[in-house]
Amino acid sequence: MIRGYATACYTKPQDGYKKLLTFSDELEMIRLSFRARENAILLEMPTYYGGRGKRMTKGELIDAVAESAKISKVAAGDALDATFENIGKAIKKNKRFQVPGFGTFTVRSRKARKGRNPQTGAAINIKASRTVGFKPAPVLKKGL
Repeated sequence: MIRGYATACYTKPQDGYKKLLTFSDELEMIRLSFRARENAILLEMPTYYGGRGKRMTKGELIDAVAESAKISKVAAGDALDATFENIGKAIKKNKRFQVPGFGTFTVRSRKARKGRNPQTGAAINIKASRTVGFKPAPVLKKGL
């Protein structure tokens, strides 16, 4: 289980003091956003359709988080931005990030390979690269 303990930080922008979210706050926002998405799926709201149909946008996710957490859309947007930024940092640093009950993000390596230029059909060499993979938790897979 992930536990975050941090104190709140304050910055002084032009229009006064603004509270920045702590790691614990960000984890709570993740939990609430997942709950909002589950509720949207269970209630068959128009924000989500399975398969190749309409997909939830960032704006719709912000709306769902703001509604379920009873906070403003601006605060929900800031929280989601901070959450995804810190998830990205954690993946870069530790090569892995796990959200219990949701899944695990890991860095995966791709080998160098041959490919084709779709416009000319000429053979090209594709360099080795790294990407982020996601493995859903059994609880999430079971609920699909």
